[in-house]
Amino acid sequence: MKNLKYLVIVLSLIFVIGCQNNDDLPPAFEDATWVTSIAPGNEYSILEGEHITFRDLSQNPLTHEFTIEEGNRYLQAPFDVGSESLQPFINRELGLINTDKDAHVLFLKPGINKVKLRNTFQDSIIYRGRDTIYPFKENGIWVIENEWEVDVFGKLKPAFKVLDKNGDEIISVTGDEEVEDPEGEIPSSWPVIDVEAGDGLTFVDLTTEDRPTSRSWSLPFSKLTGGASVADENLTANYFSLGKFTAGSMKSIRGDLLPAENVVKFIPLVINVIPSSQPFEIVSEIQIDSEGVISFTVSGEVAITNGSESDFTVNVQNPNTGFDQDIPVSSVTTNINDKTIIELKLAEAVYFDDEITLSYMGDIIESVDTRILNNIDTQSVVRLVTGESVVDPIWAGAESESMNNNGANANGYWVGNNNGTVDDPIFTRTTDMAFSGDASMRYSYADGAVDRNLQGWGIGPDNLFKGAVPAGSYYVSYMIYIEPGTTLKGFRTAVTQPWTLTSWNIENIPRGVWVEIGEEITLSSDSNQRFDLNVRPDLNSGVTGRQTFYLDDMKWRPINYRP
Repeated sequence: MKNLKYLVIVLSLIFVIGCQNNDDLPPAFEDATWVTSIAPGNEYSILEGEHITFRDLSQNPLTHEFTIEEGNRYLQAPFDVGSESLQPFINRELGLINTDKDAHVLFLKPGINKVKLRNTFQDSIIYRGRDTIYPFKENGIWVIENEWEVDVFGKLKPAFKVLDKNGDEIISVTGDEEVEDPEGEIPSSWPVIDVEAGDGLTFVDLTTEDRPTSRSWSLPFSKLTGGASVADENLTANYFSLGKFTAGSMKSIRGDLLPAENVVKFIPLVINVIPSSQPFEIVSEIQIDSEGVISFTVSGEVAITNGSESDFTVNVQNPNTGFDQDIPVSSVTTNINDKTIIELKLAEAVYFDDEITLSYMGDIIESVDTRILNNIDTQSVVRLVTGESVVDPIWAGAESESMNNNGANANGYWVGNNNGTVDDPIFTRTTDMAFSGDASMRYSYADGAVDRNLQGWGIGPDNLFKGAVPAGSYYVSYMIYIEPGTTLKGFRTAVTQPWTLTSWNIENIPRGVWVEIGEEITLSSDSNQRFDLNVRPDLNSGVTGRQTFYLDDMKWRPINYRP
């Protein structure tokens, strides 16, 4: 009897539910959402010929469609993303509209391209993602749309021109022009330009398509001078070796977080280097390095030097000791890597405090195009301090980062709790500017000079670096970059043991470029504590306003004085 009662109740519920009006049922679930093959947070930037998949995950839309712009196409799945070209997978049956849930879009048009997803719903649906998208009503139904902007980077198209020494154009190659690989031979169809030995040609990058960030010139048998780099937009290359050869190539580069690409184009030009009609002469200052090798550059490649040793006069004077003698030249050679550089070795040692002059009178040194080197009137020899630094380069270049503003954010340094603020420190390691490596040490203060010590713990034994600096004399140098508008006159350094003060004058140092500065420092005993730097107000009277400079690559190189 009890079971019958339960059965009646169940049947009654079924009857009641079955008799309800369909209009009283809950509506079907509706939602708007989508995903793409670009990871969240990444830029919609791709190369021409690449694809992006768009997937509509919306629930129960009345209608749904993707729309692309003219010039782009839909792909038919499945397709091989590793194929050299995706064009064989184009869905030829589709135009600009696709009603599939997945849209595989092949982008063939450089520039900004738009892809639109349009869904309609019975009810008002709001998309809540990184951006909130609200629907609008159209012809009695609710519409929600999303539009993606895809930046498509086209093929790099290297373009350039070549100018002669007078600035006249020799050739100009557009981005659309194709140049075949000469494959080691000299094409008969390429123009030939005669260049006198020692003269140069200027190569100018004209590339605009599609958004290059740099370039690299490959110019065989040439020499770059005056600090020129193969990455320069305008590059002058000089030629010294006689002969005929192709000019080389230019590689156009796109990087800097953009879709990367490198494209090489050959320069359709033949260079014929002929003997020079100009004098064969010295074209640089005369330098001597720490090994006692004197060197200078001449205006052509050298062919003959043997027997010219006695044609040079090298006079050495030392005002501190009264030394005054001519020192014989023991050998005259050319640099192993550059035949335009003549190198002299002396029969006796010279010292850091010596004053050296050089002259030349002879007819033996000859260029490869049979010119005789002009005589050299007496010139001063500039000393270059070379050799290994005795302090650790990681510490000296502020390369080791710490996360402590009191320590100038660099391991091996300390300022204390008066080092400005975290947002505006006085001394700090920075990667905004560096001569080499990744970082440098920056001084920046809002109003001139401030009495703060940058303590350097890189020369003592109780640290992670090289340890104590031995007693002796050193040429201590920095690479310094002073911001334009900075009027600071100097700073002071101090070795704390043995106590040794040095003032550095930077008042007339060029602004806006990296420059080496140096001072002689003599330690009477091993230094096992600190090397501090202070931009003292008493050295910078009258200096106001924001003052900023960067220091990098400090070196301590041993020097010897004449006994």
